Amino acid sequence: MSFSSPALAKAYAELDLKLQDMPFHAGEIYLQAITAMIYTDFDFSRSLTFLVNYGRDNDTTAALVGGILGAWYGFEKLPTAEREKVLKVNREDLDTDLEKLAAELTSHILKK
Repeated sequence: MSFSSPALAKAYAELDLKLQDMPFHAGEIYLQAITAMIYTDFDFSRSLTFLVNYGRDNDTTAALVGGILGAWYGFEKLPTAEREKVLKVNREDLDTDLEKLAAELTSHILKK
């Protein structure tokens, strides 16, 4: 995705127009998330790049879209570098093994 493309500039301009009429923050977040996913044809990395570069509440919108597309595509289909970075940071800095936690949650759900 080119950051100077006319299509990207138009997408951002259209969002800016709509956000002025948005009466509540959640609506603004969802509008940005949906626009990013449609603009990038639901590509994980490009959707996040779109949102981070757009600004505003970009940590929230990127987290929302990351969760939606991550759930849709599944962990194994996410970009390897980003996937490994999240696992490493959580394990080393937060003392949380996300893979172990996921296995435990899955096991618990399957028992029911």
